[in-house]
Amino acid sequence: MATLIVFGIGAAAIGTLFALTIVGLVGRRFRFWPPPGRASWQYRVFWGLFRVFFVAVIALSVLEVRAGAWASGVLSIGGWCLVFFGFGLATWMTKSLGWGNAHGEAVELQTAGWFAYSRNPVYVASIVGMVGLSLAIESRLLHILLAAWGLLYVVAPFLEEDWLAEQYGDAYRNYLQRVPRFLGRRHDA
Repeated sequence: MATLIVFGIGAAAIGTLFALTIVGLVGRRFRFWPPPGRASWQYRVFWGLFRVFFVAVIALSVLEVRAGAWASGVLSIGGWCLVFFGFGLATWMTKSLGWGNAHGEAVELQTAGWFAYSRNPVYVASIVGMVGLSLAIESRLLHILLAAWGLLYVVAPFLEEDWLAEQYGDAYRNYLQRVPRFLGRRHDA
């Protein structure tokens, strides 16, 4: 019962985030992400819902592990390695990006380090962590939440690109031409 409640809370939070994100992507006159400012309702709603979702993912993971949903042998070990590598790298990249930039504030355009090879390395590394968690814990409910989270991270850059072009102008447009959105070959002039 607790598993279903935690899943429901997580699903409601990510579903609301996803719905607001899609409305922003389709509508273009409504901007949910990136938020217009730290004091905006969009900022508070996004980060409030994301935190609820994140805690639900952790709680559901713990509940499922306690119920014996571990993957077996190599799959479990490999999965946990990806969890720590992916989320650890994402945390480190976020720190180098700067908390303000990572939270949708226009602080400074980052183009060096990992950002020289991917415009969204934090999302890529996080998805690696999500895949690892999916491999390590055999739980359909957890897999649904992780798939929704991954999909959100695939959609978010499409919302951020216009905003970044507004904030950083030609510097961002030049960066956009050189560096792939997720992974790929860098195109130097």
